[in-house]
Amino acid sequence: TPVATAIDSKIYIVVRGLDGASLWYGVLDADTWTFSSWFKLDGATTATPALCVDKSSRALYIAIKGLDDMVYI
Repeated sequence: TPVATAIDSKIYIVVRGLDGASLWYGVLDADTWTFSSWFKLDGATTATPALCVDKSSRALYIAIKGLDDMVYI
């Protein structure tokens, strides 16, 4: 299941890879409708990640349950 959130006109999308555990992200620019490409993130999960934005600092956070059942931010 993909997750997405926006900062200004950029939509950040995170998905699990075809292997069911790797994490990948891409950025869609809503002004130009251009997509960055997919980039691999460190870590792995078999659960759906959560994605959120701190609006005051404009920081993007991802929370995942690691393969060791620990939660990572």
